[in-house]
Amino acid sequence: MWNPDLIIIPASAPEHDFFQSHPILSRLRAVQNHRVYRNPAGLFLWDRYGPELLLQLDWAKQIVTAGHSDEGAMMDRIVAFYRDFYGLHVSNWEAGRMLAALPPSPF
Repeated sequence: MWNPDLIIIPASAPEHDFFQSHPILSRLRAVQNHRVYRNPAGLFLWDRYGPELLLQLDWAKQIVTAGHSDEGAMMDRIVAFYRDFYGLHVSNWEAGRMLAALPPSPF
């Protein structure tokens, strides 16, 4: 009975291939239509109760309404958010890693 059109998975979830090769999950409409999205992560997980939830809401709205996020606009928002809220300099490269739910790169 549960057959969503879209699934947003946590940043720590398995890779997308896992869902396509899983005998049950692969039958879901969202998986078949490639509408499984990994939630971004920054200093904290965006899908938890924290300040970055503000970024997650904007990202999720784009995913739900358009099926993708405007990466350039989201990177600008991420850079501005971390500068204004945390006083941190975040490069566009780092913002792109956050959008992809990748961990920070070692320096």
